[in-house]
Amino acid sequence: LIGAFGLGFVAALDWTGDSRKLLTLGFLAAFTTFSTWMVEAERDRSRLHGIALLLGALTLGLLAVWLGRELGDLL
Repeated sequence: LIGAFGLGFVAALDWTGDSRKLLTLGFLAAFTTFSTWMVEAERDRSRLHGIALLLGALTLGLLAVWLGRELGDLL
């Protein structure tokens, strides 16, 4: 969620150049990899719990991106 917030924040700042690419693609993209929670959701024996985990993480992630963009727009 922190990485999703950071991506939204940086997107709102309207940066250009290598520093933005380094921060977004080099650090935040790696930081926000969804593979861990995808594996956990797949590994979960209860389908309902796995679906709830996926939907919850997706919802919270999108909320974090939106919040980051809003804060970035204020700056």
